[in-house]
Amino acid sequence: KVTGISYESIAPLVVNAANMLIDGTVTPITSQMTFDIGNTVSLVKDLNSETWYRQAAITSRTTVGTLVISQPEPSEYDVFEKLFSGASGTLEYTIGGETAGTGIKIIIPALQWTGSTNGDDNGFQNNSLPLRANGNDDEYAIWFR
Repeated sequence: KVTGISYESIAPLVVNAANMLIDGTVTPITSQMTFDIGNTVSLVKDLNSETWYRQAAITSRTTVGTLVISQPEPSEYDVFEKLFSGASGTLEYTIGGETAGTGIKIIIPALQWTGSTNGDDNGFQNNSLPLRANGNDDEYAIWFR
């Protein structure tokens, strides 16, 4: 037993709501989402600085991710039509509630699907959909509520 240390007894909030929205209308059954902001950070050298660097700057960004969803009906959302046409889409993912401190919201206002791999999740067909954000300087937004 360690003495002299006090631990907080605060438990994290349970996620009791999550909602994925594609192109503003489709809410697929979603089993996984990965997201890599893809920043390239460069240091600006300055021999007059104590650390020999003046600042760090983001010089490029390639935001990519993967969404794994249950295979939707083509009439609901045609993954392959979006993929082959190269059309841009949107993605919005909300986790938790609207009250301060209870939620996270991720928005990708312009994305392109870059592939599709069919898979199986306990007997249900799914799609693993790699994506690339293709907005100008607003590839994504992450809000902590």
